[in-house]
Amino acid sequence: MANSEERERSRLPDTERLWKLLDSSPYELATVVIHLAWRCGLSRREIWSLKWDEVDFENAFLHLPDRDVPVEKKTLRQLRLWRSICGSGESEYSPTHW
Repeated sequence: MANSEERERSRLPDTERLWKLLDSSPYELATVVIHLAWRCGLSRREIWSLKWDEVDFENAFLHLPDRDVPVEKKTLRQLRLWRSICGSGESEYSPTHW
């Protein structure tokens, strides 16, 4: 019988499989949301209220109303891809409408 530490470890996400899944579906909104939640630590409310002007692509930061959040390269690349899909203005696919 597995001890509690082994059981807890088995519940943790398999990072390699998660990256593979995210990389295999870069054009899905869910991929962007997972990047923002998992890699940036954003809450659901922060994700749904995110606006393009809060994404600093040059300095790799999200400038939220109450804090600045660094953005790693893979997440920044995903945000750039998503912005190219929906455009930099407001559309049904922009962060303002998530």
